[in-house]
Amino acid sequence: MNPKTLRSFNAATLKYDVDEFLPKVTSPTLVMHRRQMLFLPVDIAKRLASCIPGALLVVVDGTGAMPYTGEMESALRAINQFLGVDEEAFHEEIAAPSQGMTAVLFADIVDSTALTERLDDAAFRDKARDLDAALRAVIREHAGTPIEGKLLGDGVLAVFTSARQAIEAALACGKAGEEGGLPLHLGLHA
Repeated sequence: MNPKTLRSFNAATLKYDVDEFLPKVTSPTLVMHRRQMLFLPVDIAKRLASCIPGALLVVVDGTGAMPYTGEMESALRAINQFLGVDEEAFHEEIAAPSQGMTAVLFADIVDSTALTERLDDAAFRDKARDLDAALRAVIREHAGTPIEGKLLGDGVLAVFTSARQAIEAALACGKAGEEGGLPLHLGLHA
């Protein structure tokens, strides 16, 4: 991302105010923050967590804004603890391929409408087409099967027979999106 685009992104982000909705959140909420993140002080995460009833704030090491980039072990540990997942059993489960198991990965470009407006339609489509090809290659490299057809807008859907392969593919897809200047929302289901 070039400096001008980053400044525009930051300016647009600062326009959103969800304060009035925070006390209305009723689901269990984990707020995570990276301790060494330079552009976003931990006080913001503390304030966010204090406004959501029962929210848990966990500050983990690292500088990346996305939990799937950089140092991930502490982020995964915090998520597993929040969900009440036994870490040892979790790692054993994802390491072993299981009979008849299917994991589904969905990757979608973050805020594609705003990106299209900012980059112009042709430039965005070129970048999105390149990213689509890169994601499908990553999926195949991790023994996944991308679902063909453009029924998903700018998203990619894939299936895997192993949770480990799906997780590793998701991490690689996230990295490809960041490198291509098109950050992704990633979802996994097994």
